[in-house]
This record gives sequence, C-alpha cells and structure tokens, in this order.
Amino acid sequence: MSKITGTLFSDESPSPIKAAACITTLNEEKTISALVAKLLKAPSIDRVIVADAGSTDRTALRAHDAGAAVLPMKRGTPIGPALMAAWRKALDADCDMIIQLDAGGSHDPDDLLWKLDVCDGDMTVGSRFMPGAVSTPFNFHRRWASWAFAKLFNLRNATNLTDVSSGFRIFSALLVQELLKMNYRAKMHGWQIEVLRNAVRLGARIDEVPITYHAGRSSLKWHIALEGLREVLS
Repeated sequence: MSKITGTLFSDESPSPIKAAACITTLNEEKTISALVAKLLKAPSIDRVIVADAGSTDRTALRAHDAGAAVLPMKRGTPIGPALMAAWRKALDADCDMIIQLDAGGSHDPDDLLWKLDVCDGDMTVGSRFMPGAVSTPFNFHRRWASWAFAKLFNLRNATNLTDVSSGFRIFSALLVQELLKMNYRAKMHGWQIEVLRNAVRLGARIDEVPITYHAGRSSLKWHIALEGLREVLS
C-alpha cells in the first residue's frame, strides 16, 4: 500500500486544529461526566463522541448532559466496532484529529492533550511502558504479556514500539479515513494491535509518548489474549 502523505500534523496543517475525542462506554456513569467536561475544556477538542455499548446505568444520559454526542450501540458491542462507529461520526464532523481513550479513569487526558499542537506524525500512541511512563498498580502478568506482544509485533513489522495494545491514541483524520477502508477480524484488544499493524503497512508515521496509566477493571480474558497473540503474529 502506498505511503500516506499530507499528514495533518505537518507545518501545512489547518489552524486551529479541530479534534474529536472518541470513547467507548459500558456502565461508566461514575466517571463519564467529569471526563467529557474536561475534554470539552481543551482548546483543540471540538466534540466528544461516546459510543455506548448498551449501558444499563445512566452513562449515556450523563455523557449527553455533559455535552457529548452519544451513539447508542447494541449491548456488549466490542471495542473495535464501537470505536470505528465513533471514528465515522468524527469524520462526518470534519475533524482534523481523532483521539481515543478509556472512559473508566485509566487514562489521564492531560497526558496527550497538551501534546496536540506538537505532534508531527499520523498516529501517536500513549505508551504505558516506555521510559518516563508510569503504570499502576504493577501487574507482572499484564506487563509481561504487553512486553511479549510488543517484541513479537516489532519482529513481524520492523518497528521499535513499546506498547502495541494501548488504547490511548491520536490519529490524523487522513489516516483514519484509510484505516476505515481496511478489513478487521479482531474485536477487542487484538483490534488495537490490528489497527496499529494496518497503520504501519500503510506507511503511517507513528510516534509514542509516555503516559500515566491507572489500571482499572480488566476485560482481558484468555480468548481476548489469544486474539491479541494472533494479531501480533499476523
């Protein structure tokens, strides 16, 4: 595939930058209001899009009341399809950049928001494991699995990345347009790896920045881990 050109993070980028934050939710009523409010206060954030996977609490209502556009999804819609629906909504709004992050408090928006104006790639990944990053609480099994996935991914794709399954990312709209044209078989954490692999194969410029990560409830099950392993080996 041909290399993506004309990155929206270059010196020729439109000014001011318009960014959309895309979030998936499932019963996140305790955290979603404050997160949406904080994002909308950022100078470059034009809108927040919440793809709600059938929450049974007041997540959707609180997100809406805080100023987000809410996309109702079927109960249990996986991360991949939900985020791609949010991506399409962001592109319809002519956003220049798309940010994705966790709704449950694992990601601090400040880690990436202050970097929006200095990003110079097609994709920036918030790494939990590169020098300067902080990941709490320390979980040996999660850390080992993430390290192994990164090593395998780098061997297969001639890259030098430290965190291939992080869900805290910034994309140029141009890259998202290309990524949405591609096929995906993974649905959960493996989808994050699949997206990254597709970006590499498109020739995208990919950067990493250190973040502070607060691990919350884990959705990582054996079948999800195997999905991720399949993708790093593909």
